[in-house]
Amino acid sequence: MSTALTPELVAEAIDSALVPIPQTVTDSIRQALEGLRFGQITINVHDGEVVQIDRVLRMRQFRSPRAR
Repeated sequence: MSTALTPELVAEAIDSALVPIPQTVTDSIRQALEGLRFGQITINVHDGEVVQIDRVLRMRQFRSPRAR
């Protein structure tokens, strides 16, 4: 059984300081997670440094109930 990766768990991992991460990077990751309900965050790392953070927002289509 897997555990859902919530923004809170990500923030806890970032704050754990296992690997020093610049404050600007953690702020950018938190901002990307803010308000995200469906989608993904991709963090690109080159030579040990974060060079790009992508946020893909998924919009769900809401349909009206069928008339019976």
